Amino acid sequence: MTKRGAESEPAGLFEERNRPQPCGGIARRSFLKSCATLGAALGFLPFAKPLLASSTAPETQGRRKKQVAVIGAGAFGGWSALHLLRRGASVKLLDAWGPGNSRASSGGETRIIRATYGPDRTYVRMVVRALQLWQEAEKRWNRKLLYRTGALWMAGTQDEYEKASLPLLEEADVAFETLTPAEAAKCYPQINR
Repeated sequence: MTKRGAESEPAGLFEERNRPQPCGGIARRSFLKSCATLGAALGFLPFAKPLLASSTAPETQGRRKKQVAVIGAGAFGGWSALHLLRRGASVKLLDAWGPGNSRASSGGETRIIRATYGPDRTYVRMVVRALQLWQEAEKRWNRKLLYRTGALWMAGTQDEYEKASLPLLEEADVAFETLTPAEAAKCYPQINR
């Protein structure tokens, strides 16, 4: 039995380094992150559509559907599987704990979608597109999935990241409001300065 922390390292680092390395030495978490990134890119990036066009045709004229395994049934895996399925692929969605489990970092009913990503226009566009997809899913499934509650984003004196987000939010037509510390104190008296 190995005692955690005996090497004076954080437990997560110790476990990751000593975990079996499948797929040619790539750690499972790194592999899953890469798959999630690829799945998101295929769903959001316009240049990916031609790449998928030849491989997404349903079974016609003797062609077989592409068979795809999506590992991880969290937000990225679930949406990736759904989009691949809609494009004609035969999809298997795999997760160690099953879809919608309590161990998923993207699971649960208290997740947020934020659009503040500093000067990174790509992420803001992806957020806007994600919100459109959520609204489309609500209509298609006749079910309320997303509850807009708003968020209070606070920054200190070094707020360059937040300020860099503002023009991009405006450009993408994302609603926001800026408050001075005095205005915030008036609106939210329960928060100390």
